[in-house]
Amino acid sequence: MARSIGVNGSNGGTTEIARGSSYFEFLDVTAVTSFGAGHAITWRTDSGSYVRIGGSTVQLGFHVADVASAGGGKLVVVGTFENPATGGQDVVAQLFSATGQIIDNPFIVPTHVEGEQHYPAVASIPSGGFIVSWYDEWEGAVGVQAFNSVGEKVGDETPVSFDVGDDFAYDFASPDVGVDADGDFLVTFTGWDASGFGVRAVLYRNPTGGQLFTSEADDVDFGALTADQQEAVAFAAASGRLADIYYAFDGDDYVVLPDVADAQLVPGVTWNYAQTFNAAGGDDIVIGGNGNDKIEGGEGDDLLAGNGGNDTLSGGAGYDLADYTEATSGVTVNLAIAGVQATGGAGTDTLISIEDLDGSAYADVLTGNDVDNFIYGMGGDDTIVGGGGNDWLSGGAGNDTLDGGSGFDAASYAGASSAVTVSLAKSGPQVTGGAGTDTLLNIEDLYGSSFDDVLTGNGLGNLISGAGGNDTIDGGAGADEMYGASGNDTYIVDNAGDVVIEGAGLGTDEVRSSISYTLTANVENLRLLGTAMIDGTGNALDNTIRGNDSANVLHGLAGADKLYGNGGDDTIEGGEGDDYLYGLIGNDTLVGGAGYDRMYGGAGDDTYFVNDADDYAYEVAGEGRDRVVSSIDHQLRAEVEDLTLTGVAAIGKGNSSDNLIVGNAVANKLYGYEGNDTIDGAGGDDFLLGAEGNDTLTGGAGYDRMYGGIGNDTFVVGDLADYAYENAGEGYDTVLASINHQLRPNIEQLVLDGFSDLRGYGNALDNMMIGNSGNNLLYGKDGADTIRAGLGNDILYGENGTDYLYGGSGLDRFYGGAGADLFAFENLDFAGMGSGTADRIHDFSHAQGDRISLELVDANSNVGFDQAFTFVGSAAFSNVAGQLRYQQISGNTYVQGDTDGDGKADFWIRIDGLHALAATDFIL
Repeated sequence: MARSIGVNGSNGGTTEIARGSSYFEFLDVTAVTSFGAGHAITWRTDSGSYVRIGGSTVQLGFHVADVASAGGGKLVVVGTFENPATGGQDVVAQLFSATGQIIDNPFIVPTHVEGEQHYPAVASIPSGGFIVSWYDEWEGAVGVQAFNSVGEKVGDETPVSFDVGDDFAYDFASPDVGVDADGDFLVTFTGWDASGFGVRAVLYRNPTGGQLFTSEADDVDFGALTADQQEAVAFAAASGRLADIYYAFDGDDYVVLPDVADAQLVPGVTWNYAQTFNAAGGDDIVIGGNGNDKIEGGEGDDLLAGNGGNDTLSGGAGYDLADYTEATSGVTVNLAIAGVQATGGAGTDTLISIEDLDGSAYADVLTGNDVDNFIYGMGGDDTIVGGGGNDWLSGGAGNDTLDGGSGFDAASYAGASSAVTVSLAKSGPQVTGGAGTDTLLNIEDLYGSSFDDVLTGNGLGNLISGAGGNDTIDGGAGADEMYGASGNDTYIVDNAGDVVIEGAGLGTDEVRSSISYTLTANVENLRLLGTAMIDGTGNALDNTIRGNDSANVLHGLAGADKLYGNGGDDTIEGGEGDDYLYGLIGNDTLVGGAGYDRMYGGAGDDTYFVNDADDYAYEVAGEGRDRVVSSIDHQLRAEVEDLTLTGVAAIGKGNSSDNLIVGNAVANKLYGYEGNDTIDGAGGDDFLLGAEGNDTLTGGAGYDRMYGGIGNDTFVVGDLADYAYENAGEGYDTVLASINHQLRPNIEQLVLDGFSDLRGYGNALDNMMIGNSGNNLLYGKDGADTIRAGLGNDILYGENGTDYLYGGSGLDRFYGGAGADLFAFENLDFAGMGSGTADRIHDFSHAQGDRISLELVDANSNVGFDQAFTFVGSAAFSNVAGQLRYQQISGNTYVQGDTDGDGKADFWIRIDGLHALAATDFIL
């Protein structure tokens, strides 16, 4: 960006010059100058160097460094390039027209091109032309060369030196050059000798006037520097005079020195730092010297440092910083004091309109005021008090006490040397790890370091930021804002008002929550804590979500998610994407959702919802009875027992387990295969195949065809059109019918179900037929059939074969038909006593070998166990329990039994016709 500023400091607006292709692209503005037609700006990016002249932008073939007016409506750009002829780095210049057109080819500036040339700078000569300075690494010196406006050299190349030959007393670096209105030019540079480091300058009297100072003692020394301060020197001209020398220290900050006029450049004299510095608008860095300085920052956010002496620091508008990092001992500074205050290690200073403080490397006492202060203790065991306002406090190294005072205050550990562990819930000293043993009082917000921190809030609504590193952030009981920044961070959530904020691509992060929680953007993982029945929901990323030991509802939403139920009866929904769902322990419900899903139920009776042909429901043997609910055709995989079809799915197939397979309202094809399967067609005209095993097949509504296959199968029939089919020799099979039913070939047993009055018909096999609660007619047909009456008044027809007819609890009638039939009765299973209410045998035949069985009736109720009857013929009872007799009344024969010995009959059986019964007619 570029901002134009008027001569009176007014803001002329901001213009975008270039934009990087990504957040991380390097953009470095190297120089800017003004000329008659406008402005020229140079900059470097990852892709090359550029110059913009007016509205025209040109990419350069070298590393750009500086730009200036060349005179004659031209501009000159200087930089460096790798010279393939010499194998070194040379300084080059390129001329441009005022409209940005390239003039001729670039040319090499130095005469001496061996080795490496660095740090070129260029300045305009008022009468036309320009001067270039650079650093010659091979010679260890600074070179200067003047050119006219067309790029021709004026005079000889001038090495900045104080001795004859190559034996320089100084080693030089970071040169700059400036020209005043008279054409005199000043070359500034960093230099050092046995006396130490310094910012130095050599003045020349225009390109033909020669060097003003001619010996080592004659150069102007702008003060000794330390090694870590020696980074770069910059120089410019102001108001037609040589002006403003800057030098950098610690690689970041600058010192602004006052204007330099010719009269002040006295040979052999060290610069006097007791000055009044008046910064212009903008964010200035103004640093005094050892004198009693008065520094005024003006507008903008300024850094002011008085250093030695009794200084007055006036920040002016903006948020301004008083810097005591160069103090020789601990300082005591209070921003609430408007007058003079003795700082201790930095003289007696007056601070005006100062909002922020940087302490020293020693034990400081730093106090804010009622505005929002930024206070940094640096090294030493500091005591920092924020006062009023929302303050930002950082103790730095040492064992510090940070007291926020009133307002919402923050403690920062951004400069910690290693990971810190800090809790706002502790009021006493706490060992932080990477930043000493600190005491935090009245602190609401917390900022971590660039390492793997553990940061904990308190009961208030805290703002906690982890900065870099793999941090663990626990906001505490309040409604907290938590920022992890880069690294794989962990957040502890326990309040519905907690907010977790992450940037895209800043690591793999996890929320651990003891409440129901939905992941915010850019957070990948969620883990539920505690034992409460809470829920967890993901986001659009590829999430990993883990439940706790209670019943959870887990939603993956978009992305390829991994969801783990852990303990409890969980409901796990993958949502969109190709998901992995793990129920683990408990009776879990797993819903794959859209995508190619893998579902693992684990221990417990699990239910899987399948809607994609690629969905996979996986179980291990012995992990419960599991079910798939599928809206598409599906075959059960191993160790999954049950299948239910939904929607319009048509085909369902079992496996080798004992399956329960249930269809839907459409016409299904359901296959049990191995195992003792239960298959229910539900609605629709279904095809059911049990295959192997003892299967139960239920047609349901519709016209159903049921094939039992090998095994003892059961068919449940509820529709007249249902068809139960068996092959010969495929087991003993049963129809359970709630309608009138005729057994088809190769099915052995018929059981009537329900309360309706139904009819049942056997087939040529030896059938078992059982009535229901209604009044039934049961026909055995061919074969040796066993027919049991139910609870109603039933009529049993044995028909052909040796049949067994069992009476029920109603008024039953028996027709044995052909063959030696057995009419059987059970305890209390008699309709009544008397000729009109007793169970009735219509066709008892001695000749055919019919018999009556009472072996299931206890003859003597007075003693335990089952006693047999004693047949007494037609004799009367003699008050002995267990006697059985017959009596002929009105053309029929009645069998009577006395089970309690009272001489009276306790049950009657009617036999049509007159029969002289013998004991051999009974099974007693």
